[in-house]
Amino acid sequence: MMNLGRTWVLVISPVIVAIVIVIVIAAGQPSSTARGISDVQEAAQVAAVQPANTTSAEAQPARAPEGSGDGIQVHGHWTIVVRDPDGTIADVREIENALDPNGAIALAYWLGRSNYVGYWSIHVYEAAANGVAVGPCVSSSGGGAWCKLVEPTAETADTWRFPNLQVSVPTAQSSPNQFKLVLSGSATAGKAGSINTVFTSVGSCQSSQTLCSGVVAFTAKQFPANSTISVQPGQQIQVTVVISFS
Repeated sequence: MMNLGRTWVLVISPVIVAIVIVIVIAAGQPSSTARGISDVQEAAQVAAVQPANTTSAEAQPARAPEGSGDGIQVHGHWTIVVRDPDGTIADVREIENALDPNGAIALAYWLGRSNYVGYWSIHVYEAAANGVAVGPCVSSSGGGAWCKLVEPTAETADTWRFPNLQVSVPTAQSSPNQFKLVLSGSATAGKAGSINTVFTSVGSCQSSQTLCSGVVAFTAKQFPANSTISVQPGQQIQVTVVISFS
């Protein structure tokens, strides 16, 4: 059965055209910690899980065609707070993004009981022209890397992985269309840089285990050039993502 204990999933819009699922699988091993994945390999995955470039101020959820009835939408509301080491707020951003096409595929697999929901993670980073992360966190070799917020039992901490991500479904919700999934965590910047790309990802497992190697992007956003978030070394990046359904 579908692992409803990990998250809430509803049906998405029935119109999905020419989408390609991106599933990162390390052969024979269950997780990035267990399989000993290097930060170089992890950074190489950015190109494979790249969100679509969005030039408008806000990415809009896909809508059903006119005359086909009400569409079902899935989108994420992000709040990113950058704090100085003394706790002073340096920047606050709120953005909206839509369901990634790979997330749509994952939903279909979960609802069809072909796959199961795994661990969640949040990625924030500065992407170079070739899609590779160049900061603001630091790889073990000293280069730039994305900041990855993961659930506490999913991976171990290092200079770019922060196992403090909390996943919850608030109980104070009065009607089904108000139910939300909330992801929240933080990372500490290791180098000066910017944030111009964010996405959530989730394990899509072939068994009921939550720790697995299959990972798909769920919601994603690439910022316009004039909307990047500047980050300095030592600053804390606090991220809250509210995934909602309507």
